[in-house]
Amino acid sequence: MNSHHGLRGRLILPLCVTALSAAQMQAALTVKYNFEAVTDVTADNVINLAPGATLDGLIVSSNKVSLTSGNVIGVAGTNYSLGKSLVFTSADGDEGANAGSIDTQLLVDAAGMANGVLMNRNYTAMAWVKFGSTVGDNMIFGSINPDNRLHLGSRNGNFHSGHWGDDIGPDQGINIPTGTGEWQHVTFVNEGQSQSVYKNGVLVMGPGATGASSLTD
Repeated sequence: MNSHHGLRGRLILPLCVTALSAAQMQAALTVKYNFEAVTDVTADNVINLAPGATLDGLIVSSNKVSLTSGNVIGVAGTNYSLGKSLVFTSADGDEGANAGSIDTQLLVDAAGMANGVLMNRNYTAMAWVKFGSTVGDNMIFGSINPDNRLHLGSRNGNFHSGHWGDDIGPDQGINIPTGTGEWQHVTFVNEGQSQSVYKNGVLVMGPGATGASSLTD
């Protein structure tokens, strides 16, 4: 699983990116990133801080990735000082190996975001982000293999949560603008085939979905 798919424009992932998988209401931390140990995007891996993790994140297309730090943001009247962040700058149409991204080295099943041919697993994926584009797809989390099935982020400037045929977002006429130039905490929740999106802890989309889930094989 890659951290995003089809990234266009400018996207910053600060502090940590966390993917949680849950079975029968018992959550297990699968992927947890912060970027404090990254000093050279051409050479450093992104350490996976999840308990028991054996695979670290790999920075892909490092020529489209840079570092920033010292950002101060305000959320609901409270200021937060962020540590190191990664900035992804890709051309329109970049995706997969051509886009700046973090490759988790995990398939969606191994990341706890699908469950073979039986059913979707419940999961939560969250990140601090600043969107820099409202053009095309600016995905925070996504998959390249198999089948490009996972798309969590922004589509044409609106929040999008998709499993390739089991989506909520602008393709289904649900237009909730992400905005640009502001730091925000974005959370994507999946429960069975019902998806929700939270911005700064507030539900902004869902729960709901259309179509049949294709996170199952």
